[in-house]
Order: sequence, then C-alpha cells, then structure tokens
Amino acid sequence: MSFLKEIEAKKKTLKKTCLPDQKKFETMIFSDDHDYNRLMKETYFEEYYSSIEEFTFKSVITPLNLQEINDLKKSYTCFMSDQIPIDLSSIEAKIEDGISEIRKKTGTNCQVFVRLSSRSPKDAIYHLEAFKDLYQQKLLEFSDQDDIFAKLHAFYKASTEIMAVSKSQEATDLLRRSDRIQGDLQHCLDISEPMNLIIREFVSFPVKNEFRGFVYKEKFTALTQYNNLAYFPEHLEIKSEIEQKMKEFIEGMKSVMESFILDLVIDDKGKVWVVEINPFGELAGACLFSWSKDRDVLMGKKPFEFRIVEEKPTLQYIKSEIDPKVFELIKIEWKTEMKKNSAKFLSYTANQLFKAIFNFVGEKIPFCDHQIQRIKLRLNYSFNCSHSELEYFSSNKKTSKDQKIIKYIILELDNTVDFPVFFQSFSLSLSFFSSYVK
Repeated sequence: MSFLKEIEAKKKTLKKTCLPDQKKFETMIFSDDHDYNRLMKETYFEEYYSSIEEFTFKSVITPLNLQEINDLKKSYTCFMSDQIPIDLSSIEAKIEDGISEIRKKTGTNCQVFVRLSSRSPKDAIYHLEAFKDLYQQKLLEFSDQDDIFAKLHAFYKASTEIMAVSKSQEATDLLRRSDRIQGDLQHCLDISEPMNLIIREFVSFPVKNEFRGFVYKEKFTALTQYNNLAYFPEHLEIKSEIEQKMKEFIEGMKSVMESFILDLVIDDKGKVWVVEINPFGELAGACLFSWSKDRDVLMGKKPFEFRIVEEKPTLQYIKSEIDPKVFELIKIEWKTEMKKNSAKFLSYTANQLFKAIFNFVGEKIPFCDHQIQRIKLRLNYSFNCSHSELEYFSSNKKTSKDQKIIKYIILELDNTVDFPVFFQSFSLSLSFFSSYVK
C-alpha cells in the first residue's frame, strides 16, 4: 500500500514534529469570516473611490440588484456545464450606459474595464480564444521570441489588454467566465445585499511600471514590483527614484483607511496612479514579499523595504511560481523531460496530497468560509484542479476548537517557492495533523 493510500486509510502514524521559533503560529489578520467580510467590504471600490478620484481613472458605479446577481451567478454555472447562456440583457444595458458616461467624462471613444465592487474577473482570460491570439501578437514585439522573459512579458501585456472592452457583451462574457468572483456573488445572495458594477476608463501602462504598496496603521511599510517573475534591469538604476516618488505620493494621498494594500502605476510623464485598493491581509498577494516570512516588514515592525527583481529569476523559481495555465499557454521548454512534465506532475501530486490530508483529518479540522476560498483559489490557480474537484473541498466545513493547523498550512502555501519546499511544507503539516487526530 502506497504512502498516500495509507494516509487515506488512516493507517499511517506520523511522528509529531516540533517547529523552530520562526514557525510559531501567528494570528491571521483575517481571523474569522466576520472579520474577513468586514475587511473586504472596507475595500469595495465605491467605499474609497471618492478619496482617490483625482489619482485614478474615470469611473462609473452602478448597482446590480439581487436578481441580476443571481443571473450572473447562474450564467457561470451554464458556462461551466455548456448549457444555454442566461439572459444578461439588463446588466448589459447598465454597462452600455456606463460606457457612454465614461466616454463623456473623458471626451474620447475609449475602451473600458468592467469589474465588481470586490474584484475583477481577470481569471476569465484563460477561457478566451482571443487571448491566445493577443498573446502571440504581443510576443512578436520581442526580438528573441523563445526567451522565457519575453514570453512572460508578452503574457503580462496581453492579460491586461484583453480586459479592455468596447461593448457590453464583451464585458458580460468576462463576468460569466470568472470563477474568481463567484464567492462574492454568493455572499451577496446569502445576506440579500446588492453589489455594484464598476465601469472604468481603460488606460494601458507598461508592465514594468506596475507596483504594489502596503500601508499598515497609516504607515507606508513596503513596496514591491507587481509581477514577481518579470526582470527589468532598468529598474536597478532608478530604484531609489521610484521609492522616493511612491513615498511622496502616499504621503500626499487623502486618508483612505487605517490599513490597506494598493496597486500603483507610473505613466510616461512620471505621474503615479492608483489602480485599486485591496484589504490588508493574507488573501491579498504579497508579490516579492511573504505573509509569513516578511510579516514584520509588512506590519511596520521592521524598516521600510522596496523590492524589485534584481537579477534574472532561475528556471527552477519560475517553474515553481508559474500558474499551470500560463505554463501551458506560453509553452516554456525545459532542458529535460522531467522538467517539461513537472507542472503536470505537481498538479497531480498536490491534488492527491490535499485529498489525503482532508480525508485523514476528517472532522478534526475547522474551516472558515474565507479559508476554504483561499484553499480553493490556491488549488485552482497553482495546481490547476478541476471545478468538480474544488467542490470536494467546499464540502469539508467542519468544527473544532483548534484553528491553528489550517492557518499554518495556509501560510505555508504562500512560502512554496520550489519543489522541495512544497513537500517540506506538507510534511510538517501532516505531522501536525497526526498529533491532533490520534
């Protein structure tokens, strides 16, 4: 019987492992469902738009009623199961009105970017045939089209520009294909609360000019390059200038909230723009930082840090960090057959490990809704699990007094930067699980 089978059959006894001091459990910023929903709502676009209006793109906010939210959610189910699409004409009419208003504000025939109050449907791009064509078009802009960094750069450019739409139908096509927004739609339905649709002026910026900043208790604590796999050597010469420009910008902003994460871009004239604001907590990506390793930096207990990619990332690092969907699209070729198949193997192995873990611990592990969402997102984007497989994890909502274990594994997932670390993380986690189920 294999190791995984033994675990699944609950016949394998794992030794309890003591972690070093740096691995002690920390209280998660998203401590429970209530706190998670509160922090998320604080960063709904309409909550902060007035505070940043002069620093961001022209936007229109229009409400979606509960029926429209329900239709949008059903349309995703229809898309996933190849059923006849749900009629979204009432939503499309609101988007058309928003497009007209944005064009009046800008005085141009500009394209727009459509999102919900909470987040954007940016994961929908993988379901669009047009995205593959746009990626190939962007790749032609580079002299060495086989270079991995050219491929990544082209991918980042295409993934941004594909979100620009001119017609309402294009916007609803993105919304109905997005798994990312489903939890937010369901939450609105659960509490019978409407959500807003956000129509924004689309402005294109160079990938190299995208950054993520961290503000904790009104203190600017950290700044990072947004795309952690992209290498821009020109940043090395102007790093201090970028840092100073961002610090001056943050100091000049109106008070938005006590703690938040904001995405920033610099235009060709050197002006800083706010793209969006996210809640300060573990569900927001930390880019070149880590919520577990760099927690003291992000929370202002250590000096301010600005991180950029200062040398070309290794192929091993790229292999471990890249989304399998991206991996497949850009067709990165590795030197050995094993490396070529590593993403597929990782997907399968991770899938089996997670199933073994959840089967093994049974009812001993507590789950909050946002923790389930995090695991699902990580599985979906990092390990390419299918929709049906993700539903398995949604059904494992249990009760227990001790929540430290699940918090630990969630934080460990953020630290996965290569193949060995992946297995080390789960080895430690399994050891902890075993001590609680004996």
